[in-house]
Amino acid sequence: MTGAEIALIAGVVSAGATVASGVQQQKAGKAQQQVANQAAESEKRANNLEQRNLARRNRLVLAKQHALAGKSGLVTSGSLLDTIDQTASEQERDLLLNKYNSDVSVNQTIDQGRIAKRQGDQALFGSVLQATSTAASAGATNNKLKRGS
Repeated sequence: MTGAEIALIAGVVSAGATVASGVQQQKAGKAQQQVANQAAESEKRANNLEQRNLARRNRLVLAKQHALAGKSGLVTSGSLLDTIDQTASEQERDLLLNKYNSDVSVNQTIDQGRIAKRQGDQALFGSVLQATSTAASAGATNNKLKRGS
């Protein structure tokens, strides 16, 4: 085997190794995306449960306020009613804010998975470009060595 052939084989092997590395990085990116999507699903379920529990607690607080108002024999106007209305408004705001924050967190988790997948895809593309360059260089070296022999 001549030096030209050895150089060509080395270039092809190097190019193949480069592509194999890119394929592994792409697989890792896809796996990270799947993990992120599963984490986001779990987070969604936990957030939904938290929302239901918070809404239930809010209903209990309002029911207790109504019961206390009824027990005291007060009319349904004035400062006690204003307090109950204010409590209900604040509870609704808390629920909406909690849902918003939960949605933002879930979307961030999903986006992290997408970013990981995209990085893997880009690594594969880069490895193919690098392998092409390596193979072309090996071919050029092979031609030079053949001409020089």
